[in-house]
Amino acid sequence: MTRKISICLLAVFYLFYLPAGEASPISSGRIDDGTFEVLRQIDSSVYTENPDKTKFFKTTITLEIERPNRQSKKILLDDDIYINDDIGISSIYDPIAKKLTLFVLSYSGASYAMNGFSYRVECQNNSFTKEVVFSKENDGWFSYFGGAESGNPVLWHFSFYNYWQMRSVRNANGTWSTYKEYKIEPSQAAEIFQKRRLFLIASEMDKQTPSESYEEREISVQNEKARVINEKAQKAAWAAELNGKNPQAMYLKAGKLMRNGEKSKATELYEAIIARHAGSVWAVKASDQLDQSQRESSVRESVDRAGRDAAMRAYEQCIHEERRCLGHTNQASCFRNCRSLLN
Repeated sequence: MTRKISICLLAVFYLFYLPAGEASPISSGRIDDGTFEVLRQIDSSVYTENPDKTKFFKTTITLEIERPNRQSKKILLDDDIYINDDIGISSIYDPIAKKLTLFVLSYSGASYAMNGFSYRVECQNNSFTKEVVFSKENDGWFSYFGGAESGNPVLWHFSFYNYWQMRSVRNANGTWSTYKEYKIEPSQAAEIFQKRRLFLIASEMDKQTPSESYEEREISVQNEKARVINEKAQKAAWAAELNGKNPQAMYLKAGKLMRNGEKSKATELYEAIIARHAGSVWAVKASDQLDQSQRESSVRESVDRAGRDAAMRAYEQCIHEERRCLGHTNQASCFRNCRSLLN
């Protein structure tokens, strides 16, 4: 159960091109009594590449917190991670716990596998803890924080492995759990990320707290898309079943469907056998099954109709007796629960 809490998503995901060797801002935002800025400094002489030759440079990440009338505080978060210069940092501030959470995506050095790290900063005493969100997964792309579960932040990101929108949730003990939410194309993930980024920028400008139902709406939309896709896939698979070339296999399949109560599909399959394999022994068998099914349906309908007629006669008799009793005694004991006879 997602617990709605007042989390200020005021840390906007900014992307900058970084000249090598210079400490430059990559993310910034507000905390209760000041502002923060995340700086990174890349060492262009030390880098590694993934299989498609994308470079990931050794990077130092520093957090700078500024408060009015106080000396700014710089906190070295990490000096041994490998980041591509087109990747930013996601951040979220919780004004209740006074904690700032940063997410950094770092190359693991193995194929396309990435490491996701969380830095939880105690803004009151400027201490922090580094946590592993995931390790050696092709996850973490187009990341942003949104919402909370049990008072802990929720990170949304994209996995290039089989194209999934992922949800990572921080547990009370500091570990993280990652879940597959729905299938999605990279272009869709990028669009959601961009909408979220613009949404946060607008909220920052208006000094409003963004709605935490954004992700829920996205999940609803994507689930509906997934439902339609699955429905199309099922129809395609069923069309292939109907066009099967082996009438015996089709006949056996229809019998199984009939036994499982899927009469409409079984009927379609029997009809397909008759249409596609006319004159065969299996077409004759299928025709017999349809005739038997129709007879059974007719019998059931007759039984049901007879049952309904009997129930209606019992109901009418009950009403008649109730009225006759009331006409003589006008007592509550005359009441009959006649309607129950129709159920």
